[in-house]
Amino acid sequence: MTTPQTGGEPSLPEDAAPGPAQDAVALLLDQCARTSAGRHTDPALVAAVVGVERVADLVGSRDTQTLRAAVTDGLAGPRDSDLGALLVQLRQSIALALSRPGPDWKADATMLNPATGGHHVATDLDVLRTATRAATLSYGAAPYYRDRYGRRGAQFSVSDSAWIAHLADAPRETAAHQVTWLSTMLTHRGMPTWLMERHLATMVDQLGGAGLAVGSLPHALTVLEARRRAAVDDDLLEQAETWVRETVVASPTAPTGRLVAAAVADVRSGVAPSSAPLMDWLTHEDRTDTADASALRLVHDRVAAAAGTRTGELP
Repeated sequence: MTTPQTGGEPSLPEDAAPGPAQDAVALLLDQCARTSAGRHTDPALVAAVVGVERVADLVGSRDTQTLRAAVTDGLAGPRDSDLGALLVQLRQSIALALSRPGPDWKADATMLNPATGGHHVATDLDVLRTATRAATLSYGAAPYYRDRYGRRGAQFSVSDSAWIAHLADAPRETAAHQVTWLSTMLTHRGMPTWLMERHLATMVDQLGGAGLAVGSLPHALTVLEARRRAAVDDDLLEQAETWVRETVVASPTAPTGRLVAAAVADVRSGVAPSSAPLMDWLTHEDRTDTADASALRLVHDRVAAAAGTRTGELP
C-alpha cells in the first residue's frame, strides 16, 4: 500500500464505473475521515461507516489519509487479498444501498451483509463502529473462526454484532432471549454458545471503554454464562485445554479444548442435541490424523464424565 503525499487526495479507482459503484467509492472515501456521528438510518451511510471501520481494523490504522490510500490501493490491487476482497464487497453493498428507493428505506443488516436477513441494527454510528471493532477482536481471538468460516464468517460477525448492539436498548429479558436464540441457532453450525459469551464480553468491554451505553448486554452475558457454568464450569474449560495440549500432537485449530468443553456444556444444558457439529469438523480426516482424532474424542468424553454425566455421544 502506498501512502499519499501529505495534503494529496486519492482519486477514484479507474475501474469504478459511473453510477452507484462510483458513488459508493466516493462515499467510502468521504467516510474515511470518521467524523460522522449521531443516529442515522440512511443505508448507504451506515454501510460506509461500518465498511471504513472494517478497513481500519484490517490495516491497523484510523488515520484518514492511510484509510483513503487503503481504499484506493485495495480496489486497484489483487481482488483475492483480504483487503481487495473486503473492498469489492463494500463497494457492492454501498452501491446496493444507494440504489434503494426513497428515504423510507432504513438501514438493516443486509447493508452490512447481503447474505443475512433484514434484521434491525444499531443506528448510532459510534456504537456501530465500536461493535465492528468488537467483531474483529472476537474473530481474531479465536483462530477457529477463521479456520472454519473464513471471510464469510467475518462478514456475518459484523452484521450479527450490529444487531446485538441494537439490543442494548431493549428490555433486559428481551435482550437475553434474543441473544440466547442466536447463540442456540449457531450451535447447529458448529459454534458453541461459549463463543457468544466471549463475544458479548468483548462487546460490553469495547462499548463501555468508549463511553457508550452497554444497556441490557451485561444481563444477556450473565444469562449465557450462568447456563453454561451450571453444566461445565470455567475450571473444566481450562482443564480441557490442558488435556488437548497433553494428548493431541497437532491440534486442528484453537482454542480446541475450550471449544470441546463448551460443546459438551451445550448438550448437557439442553441447548444442542449433539456436539457433532463441532466434533465432526475437528476430527475430520482432512485436518486431523486418526490418532489425534481419537485423542480429541477422548477429551470430549473426559469432559462429559467430569461434568457429571456422559453427554453429546459421538457416532
